[in-house]
Amino acid sequence: MSAPKALGDWMPVHVSWEAGECMVEWIDFAETRMTEPFFDQTVARLLENPCRNLRRFQTGMDELCERFAPQAESKPGGLIFHISRCGSTLVAGMLRALRRHVVLSEPAPLEQLLRLRRQVKAIPEETWQKWLRGLLMVMGRRRGDEEDCWFVKCDALHTLDAGFITRTFPGVPWVFLDRDISEVISAHTNSPGRAMVPGAILPGREFLYSPPDTPPGEHIARVLEAIRAASRALPMEAGMFVDYHELPEAGWRKVVAHFGLKLRAGDEVLVREAAARNAKNPDIAWKNDPPAKAG
Repeated sequence: MSAPKALGDWMPVHVSWEAGECMVEWIDFAETRMTEPFFDQTVARLLENPCRNLRRFQTGMDELCERFAPQAESKPGGLIFHISRCGSTLVAGMLRALRRHVVLSEPAPLEQLLRLRRQVKAIPEETWQKWLRGLLMVMGRRRGDEEDCWFVKCDALHTLDAGFITRTFPGVPWVFLDRDISEVISAHTNSPGRAMVPGAILPGREFLYSPPDTPPGEHIARVLEAIRAASRALPMEAGMFVDYHELPEAGWRKVVAHFGLKLRAGDEVLVREAAARNAKNPDIAWKNDPPAKAG
């Protein structure tokens, strides 16, 4: 179908490079709130309805920026970066517990655009910034009367692009959730993330490649050190580091304050309730694992 004139409830769900142009695919969100831990889970739920697959259209990224982004002028209330397996999804869930907050949690279009930036050469930096700004503004825009603020929770690997992201949104407060690397390695041992498997090919991030016979702990440590180094290179004017073992209290105290949010009557109860549940599996209680013992 052809692109509508107004944004309505249309949402970008996929970014690709086709015939020398950055393209965006949209689906109708139909007033759906992003309540799942991750943006892509919300998209998957919507696409379970076969009719939804028929209501799609595609535009160029420039058209998104020129036609649709002006209908969604705003900037995020905060950016969440993290080292992985460190409570970032919990913090995102605490923000999402308040219905006036929209949380874009590791959305595929963000990953796809960042990957293209690493792969496609000869595109000026200001163009990539325009595209990133327009894309996230449209995705995080106010779609309901009660919504007034939006946040972006990045994938751990996006910390490698955090300089670019923070330059695109200057002055926007950000946090980096950190954790002892030995604990993160342990957390990935039984269920490794996609970047933590030796031999994995990560398009646009080939410098993280390790041969398949590399000991898993050695590969994971190298990836985590790269993420942490990128976080330490960020200017701290708008930044704050939060240790995993400060959670969940740091979520409703330090992060909320750093993002300049004012909790209203009853808000802290909702945030605490969200903090008490496992963000990825709300049926079980959240547990802060004890710090690793030295030696």
